[in-house]
Amino acid sequence: MAKGDVKVNSDKGWLRLVWTYQSKRYFLTLGLPDNKTNLKVAQSRATQIQLDILSDNFDLTLAKYKPSPAIQEIKQLTLTELFDRFKGFKEKQVDARTLEKYISVQIQLSEVYGNVVAPDPEAFLTYLEKQGNGKRLIKSKMQMLSSCYKWGMEQQLVSSNPWEKLPSYLRVPPQEAPRPFTSDEVEKILTAFADNRYYSYLYDYVFFLFGTGVRLAEAIGLRWKYLSSDCTNVEIIQTISRGVRKPPKTNRSRQFRLSSDVAEMLIKRRPENFNPEDLVFPSLTGLAIDDHNFRNRAWVSILESIEITYRKPYSTRSTFISHALSSGMNPMTVAQITGHDLAILYQHYAGVIDSSPRTPNLFGVSKKGSNVL
Repeated sequence: MAKGDVKVNSDKGWLRLVWTYQSKRYFLTLGLPDNKTNLKVAQSRATQIQLDILSDNFDLTLAKYKPSPAIQEIKQLTLTELFDRFKGFKEKQVDARTLEKYISVQIQLSEVYGNVVAPDPEAFLTYLEKQGNGKRLIKSKMQMLSSCYKWGMEQQLVSSNPWEKLPSYLRVPPQEAPRPFTSDEVEKILTAFADNRYYSYLYDYVFFLFGTGVRLAEAIGLRWKYLSSDCTNVEIIQTISRGVRKPPKTNRSRQFRLSSDVAEMLIKRRPENFNPEDLVFPSLTGLAIDDHNFRNRAWVSILESIEITYRKPYSTRSTFISHALSSGMNPMTVAQITGHDLAILYQHYAGVIDSSPRTPNLFGVSKKGSNVL
């Protein structure tokens, strides 16, 4: 190495300077992660040392070349600090309910790592397992952290992503097959709602869920203006979940015709002088139904009262799909009504789709026995 040459290299993802002066080898760790922005800072510091060596102004104590504490504080983000910035970035893109998941992970990260700069992902994995988190939930949190570090690298806040490969190593068991209600169970559930002194006002809402297969938040967000004048056509264009309005899950609206019994129920339900902006299925207070309260209070209570094995309210959707397919309805039509991707529909409901091809009777061949030798 020639006199005055100062090299910038990376040691385990951190930048440092290396040079020789008066036959002595020097190393200076800058406390900066290896990224494009910090590399420019390191090169500038290397140039300063080179000039001092050439001009015989080299500071043997190295105090002149060490980064200030303020710079290190800005550049060396802890995991929790990085995730806090990432959460702030996501706040502009997600709804309040999704943001709760980020806040939950942030609290857990603080418990596990505190002010650690270079976290060991295995420690968080072990923590989540001890907390009783299922594998699917653990994987989603690992994916969230991988996305956090990917964003951090794009913002030049970190130099590597220790979480990148971990989600792919986690084996998640296949989703449980849908467990639809039988026709008899549906009738019992509807009758129980109709006869219940506290929850009879929810009968029409539950009837609509079973009769259309829409998502709970789609039914909660339905307004009279999205129904035709005779209530035979509906447009699913908005959802309401925990009081938050947003587009349907697929971010696409859809329209379909309603069965005569569902249309008749809606006609009877609609006030004579209705406001098109009003919700079709409001709560007793006139506000949107809270799906969490509906499940924990009304739904659980009704199923227990008629001794039907508990399934989530979302099972009204799988019940509609399964019975529609079993009746011979075209899967494409079912997918259009429910807003499913057709491939996903086949994946989850292949058992009730009659997809086995059969040759048609084309020529009226007689059933006379063949002459078998």
